[in-house]
Amino acid sequence: AGAIAVVIAGWTTSNPTLYRAGLALQVITPGWPRWLVTLIVGIVTTIIACFPFVFTGLLDFVGIYGLLLVPAGAIVVTEHWLFPMLGMTRYWSEARGSLVNWPAMMAWGAGITLALGLYMFDVVHLFFLFPPVYVLTVVVYLVLASFAGARSDATMPAALPDRRQDDGAAPAPATRSAREPSASRGPLALICGLLALLSLVACIALAVYVYLASPAEYAERLAGFRRWLMVPTLLYFIAASMWRVVRRPAPVVAS
Repeated sequence: AGAIAVVIAGWTTSNPTLYRAGLALQVITPGWPRWLVTLIVGIVTTIIACFPFVFTGLLDFVGIYGLLLVPAGAIVVTEHWLFPMLGMTRYWSEARGSLVNWPAMMAWGAGITLALGLYMFDVVHLFFLFPPVYVLTVVVYLVLASFAGARSDATMPAALPDRRQDDGAAPAPATRSAREPSASRGPLALICGLLALLSLVACIALAVYVYLASPAEYAERLAGFRRWLMVPTLLYFIAASMWRVVRRPAPVVAS
């Protein structure tokens, strides 16, 4: 029973992780189908898992492997969230017929280079490389994509008219006149959003509190961290979920 539980737990954890990695890497290779990217990632990770070094240095391996995906995740967030805010076109590389998104590849390479440099010269610990690598990748991709044509508004509508619906993205929001008034700016939304933000700050503060501990205080602070971390974590998920639900516009009923 224990072995079955371990297999099922690993299976349910690996499937979404593998799928998420495939989605992140697909931004770098927009011309490849989703199943092919996921298959390649699965084959590579399966081969790696067959070697003993994965188990003897699991934490370091997970940290390094995660750093390989951090720039890819930064590229996804940049293209899907920052591009529209900055007036840039999403899916611009695919709209131009490019097989490989070279600005994304170069941004990914810049992030990996920074991570390797900081890690090899022991400037930053492996577990703290995420912020500088993420920020550098976002900045590099924004700059390179801007010069490569992402600011052109003519490519997306003509070349990929149905891409937003194919990706399962939400349709464009209706105009204010076509929606019923919602509680998106009401006090409940404000309270939930503030509580969620404070919960995240509390999680970070607890981690910093342990990190700054002296050797004599470390064990005591770590025990307190483990004891209290669940409280702001649960508060965050509850408050953030309520904030999202409250901000959702009310549906318009046709008369």
